[in-house]
Amino acid sequence: MSTAERPVEQGLRATPPRLTLPCIHCGETTECAADTRLDEVFCCSGCRGAYQLIHGWGLSEFYALRDQLNKTGAARPAGTAAQYEQFDSPEFLGPSTPVEHADGLCSTELALQGLHCSACAWLIERAAAQEAGLRMARVKMSDHTVQLVYDPQTIKLSEIAKFLDSLGYQLSPFDKTREKHLQAENRRLLIQIAIAGFLAANAMWIAVALYAGDFSGLAPEFRYFMGLMGTALGIAAVAGPGRTFFVGALASLKARV
Repeated sequence: MSTAERPVEQGLRATPPRLTLPCIHCGETTECAADTRLDEVFCCSGCRGAYQLIHGWGLSEFYALRDQLNKTGAARPAGTAAQYEQFDSPEFLGPSTPVEHADGLCSTELALQGLHCSACAWLIERAAAQEAGLRMARVKMSDHTVQLVYDPQTIKLSEIAKFLDSLGYQLSPFDKTREKHLQAENRRLLIQIAIAGFLAANAMWIAVALYAGDFSGLAPEFRYFMGLMGTALGIAAVAGPGRTFFVGALASLKARV
């Protein structure tokens, strides 16, 4: 073997083996050295920073809750200083422009990207307590929005956007189309409430009439039929329009939040 070939062979032998493992924060596959510890596998510096923040705040339960739900974690942060500064402009925010209250606090509702499961909502709401001036962050999983209450004298909305982006969640203002969609959704829910009230009221009146003996003059089979009708109306009120409330409650019970 010539001396020119030996350095090449030695260089090939010196190359450490590589493995493909999931990032411990977001779950995205990434290449790493074979001797890398499992708790040090990150796909980017953003995930590493988010992981360190979460553990530094004592919120490491986020990962156990996420794994319990068999979902991936937050998306990787991807923001710039210019994107954050836009959140201090009413022209950019539009319908999401913060409203100032008598106590000096401001509130706003924004669209939230990067949500995957209830573990994400759990993390955001608890991490809010770690940021000075951010009084409340309430996540609504059904339409991927977050309601924020903050002290503008202590923290800017742009700083809150940067803070959430460091965890892998991106804020964006509502557009007119989304606002119309929310109005339509509110109308739909009001219609469901009206239907539930109508069904429940009729079920109640049938039950009251049966207990008061108003149907005593009817044949037993007709009284039995009225009882079935009342039961059917009650079930319809719960299983139909009331389903929205039970779905949300069941999701919270599964997530233990």
